[in-house]
Amino acid sequence: MRTKHILVLVVLAMVGLMIGSSAAFAAEEITMAGYVFHDKNWNGEFDAEESGIGGVRVMFTRDYDCNGIIDGNDEIYDYDYTLEGTDGNDGFFFLPTHAGRCYVADLDPGFIPTGLVHTTDELVAVATTEEDYLDINFGLAAPQPVYYEMGGYVLFDDNGDGVVDTDDDAGIEGVRVDFYRDYQCDGFVDGADELFDFDFSDDTGFFRVVNAKHCYVAVIDLTTAPVDMMLTTADSLGIIIAGGDEFGLTFGLTHLGCEPGSVNPKRTHFWRRYFDKKKGRHGHGHGHGGGHFSPYDKKDVKEIARLAATYSPYFDDEKDIKKALKAKFKQNYKRRDWKKRALKHYAGLLMNLAAYELSDQLDYQAGFALDTPVHLSDWTDAATVAEAIADIEDYLDEGTRDSYRYARKIARLINAGAGIDPSCF
Repeated sequence: MRTKHILVLVVLAMVGLMIGSSAAFAAEEITMAGYVFHDKNWNGEFDAEESGIGGVRVMFTRDYDCNGIIDGNDEIYDYDYTLEGTDGNDGFFFLPTHAGRCYVADLDPGFIPTGLVHTTDELVAVATTEEDYLDINFGLAAPQPVYYEMGGYVLFDDNGDGVVDTDDDAGIEGVRVDFYRDYQCDGFVDGADELFDFDFSDDTGFFRVVNAKHCYVAVIDLTTAPVDMMLTTADSLGIIIAGGDEFGLTFGLTHLGCEPGSVNPKRTHFWRRYFDKKKGRHGHGHGHGGGHFSPYDKKDVKEIARLAATYSPYFDDEKDIKKALKAKFKQNYKRRDWKKRALKHYAGLLMNLAAYELSDQLDYQAGFALDTPVHLSDWTDAATVAEAIADIEDYLDEGTRDSYRYARKIARLINAGAGIDPSCF
């Protein structure tokens, strides 16, 4: 409790004069006093940099059974208003009383400034002795925002069935999970959505972030997963924080065992990163700061991109494929940006097709064929990848914002393996 200089001493001296000059009674007459203050840091202490709050009525109730609460025959003893407009002593209050009595002090709710709540106990029990009781303090502050945590596990899905059995499946350490702020609460990373936070799974596979209170999308970063592993669950999970923590997020991974002709879809990001000019982006490896799983060399990727460009009139050559995959966006609400987003994922789909066709020339099996079955009834009636491509190009030809969104969504889902039965485990 900080010292309140000369004014407090003067006030207390005046109280002593007011309650009598008889030496016989002076020993029993004391003062109850304290402060109502703005507890900006919510620590419950009246710190030197904090200020008092004037005009607040402080009530004192006579606590006849001295139990520290207001009950039974307890009744109002007196009250005082905290000082305001003073030089350094705003918020100060005091009342005279006698030793050997019990009181309960509290603030009259009608005099608490709007928007402030208690940061200290709402009731203060006072048991007087022959000394002044000078530390009856009440802290007030704006309510603290309520935040929650969200997280889950990255686990090894031993049987590759997409159902992670937490009792049997071991955690995978060092996998990064990104959390995007989902402003539209639609469960997808789109529009103006942006990275909120991220975490790496620990040795049990557990990951979490804090300070959450809205909608988010958790996305597993497969570039940080162990080499030769693939997802058996969705690669992204929508989250709505509704008044509690959310720890039900689970990503499953299993080992690849790809034979020639196996269906092994790769996300758009898998192909885009080969055209990243940053050093150290190619080569084998994984972890927090290393490379990523890169089964192809630059010559392989160029050959795949060259073939991919031949599948669609929207791309003239491998340079167009590269440009589409590397596209960046300033404003997602412009139609030209929706087209770029659609073409980016369409280019990734064509890279999957080309890689599959060239699989007998490559050391790593990836992609899918034109006749690979798909099941995306929410987005397209197509039964094969070839039919889905026809739908995508129809949407691209239509040239509206909604049509571009549909084209992007279908291509993105197929690249992520949604609606496809992978045969690469």
